[in-house]
Amino acid sequence: MDRVVWIVSEGSPGHVSQSVGLAEALSKRVPLRVERIECRSRLNGVARSLVRTWMGRGGRPLPGWFLKKWLRLDLSAVTAKKPDMILSSGGKSVFAARSLAACSGAPYVFLGERKPYPSEWFHTVFTPSARDQRRERSSPAEVPLHRRFCGVHPLLRYDHVVAARPRS
Repeated sequence: MDRVVWIVSEGSPGHVSQSVGLAEALSKRVPLRVERIECRSRLNGVARSLVRTWMGRGGRPLPGWFLKKWLRLDLSAVTAKKPDMILSSGGKSVFAARSLAACSGAPYVFLGERKPYPSEWFHTVFTPSARDQRRERSSPAEVPLHRRFCGVHPLLRYDHVVAARPRS
């Protein structure tokens, strides 16, 4: 049976291609069905800070009316009731993806710079940034992409999702 991956897209072509690329790589190891969910945030900088504060360190889910009105989350294309993983890239997708992950219980994998969001909001973070070469990771779930990979990330089951940890 295929695993279901929801890609939460905030509309940026580069972010979408990163998410799709990771999903395609995973599909070579695990049978997947990918469903794309669109969101278009209407929140400005101050509002984003307030929402981040309201969600708290644990990343409590936003109410459905908020997701529809302020993040313009469109669930019309979703056929699966519950995903096996939620994947997104780009900061404008984080509120919607984190809320969906909290409600569904699915692990949330993010591609991009985690900050300013708490590390507790994510199951795994892939940070494709040269900056990570010069600093230590702030969370064991953050995986800098400049390193050579081997093995499977200890927090993910191999048959569920494949992610690698950096070689020591």
